[in-house]
Amino acid sequence: MSAWTIYLWTRLDTIVDVLEILWVCALIVVIGAWFITGMQCITEGEDEYKLGKRATKKFFWWIVLLGALLVVVPTSKEFAMIYVIPKVANSQVIQKDVPELYQMAVDALKEKLVEKDK
Repeated sequence: MSAWTIYLWTRLDTIVDVLEILWVCALIVVIGAWFITGMQCITEGEDEYKLGKRATKKFFWWIVLLGALLVVVPTSKEFAMIYVIPKVANSQVIQKDVPELYQMAVDALKEKLVEKDK
């Protein structure tokens, strides 16, 4: 594992938090712009409505982009599972020793059950 991977691993939660804040801010702006655009259409006319509608569409796409990033960027715990579990599962030590430990546990359980039946 490189130093860059470790650094990014420690920063993933912060990145996700910032994306969440930006997503909420963009959502608030879109809702506010939608409301203001509707009010301008009523009071000032169609031209202001088109301008506000264009701005609302831009922020809508920012919401979509930030939401997609929130879905794709893993948290540090998810990254740990993605990175560590395959390394542990594919480890020669685990593949060699775990079956032996499992068999020893089964044998010990069988002995306890036999002793209990006597």
